[in-house]
Amino acid sequence: LATLNACANVQGRGREDLTVHVLEAAAELYLRGRAQEGKEERSKTSAAAAAARQLLASKVLYSFAELRRHVAEIGDHTMLVDPQLCNNVGLVQRLAAWEEAWELGDRLLVQPQLVTALCEVAALVAEAGTTSSELAAMLEDQDANLFLILPRFVLICGLAEPSLVPLAASFLPHHFRAEVDAGEFTPEGQNRNSSLSKPMSDLCKDFSQVDKSLNDSSHDAREAWEVLARRAIAGPGAPSGEGED
Repeated sequence: LATLNACANVQGRGREDLTVHVLEAAAELYLRGRAQEGKEERSKTSAAAAAARQLLASKVLYSFAELRRHVAEIGDHTMLVDPQLCNNVGLVQRLAAWEEAWELGDRLLVQPQLVTALCEVAALVAEAGTTSSELAAMLEDQDANLFLILPRFVLICGLAEPSLVPLAASFLPHHFRAEVDAGEFTPEGQNRNSSLSKPMSDLCKDFSQVDKSLNDSSHDAREAWEVLARRAIAGPGAPSGEGED
């Protein structure tokens, strides 16, 4: 299939390196998720994160299954196949879809910490949308302003929860001089490998102070997080106090 993709896929990049490791990672993630269904009670956020993981894995598996099905079908009607493979529209469309899904899986699914962080942040964004009509409307309409809010969300999620740091690091590699191990990361921005840049380390220290102040004043970690989420939605240009009430 990889060779076929290189010969016929004129819609995509025509990659010939579509190795099986992505498919194996997607299958493992999907089957593990199915096996855990119903075995334990989950919060809404955990359930949403699990659903996101299943969605990512399903996209890879479905596109591969569709390509296999199409190849099997045209195998019974080879006389109808154009020798110029790039002229077979159905084949090209399915190859392009498989290549796109493979690239998605190669970026995410083969890195367990990264896919976990992505799905957890996605769940937190969805949860914030249930308490913010502004964010809910942006998510529904895919408003351009959403793509200003999401980077802020990714960053504060990483600052608030070390296990979510890999997602922020994937978007800001110049601020993480070495591969980030969430277990070594601390809110104060210090790490045994000194992987953080000076600006990121300073930001971590500032965030730690703000987070402590919010928790001290509210005595409720959940409430403190909701304040941070509202400020991420409002943005730096919002009037003082907006999103904090």
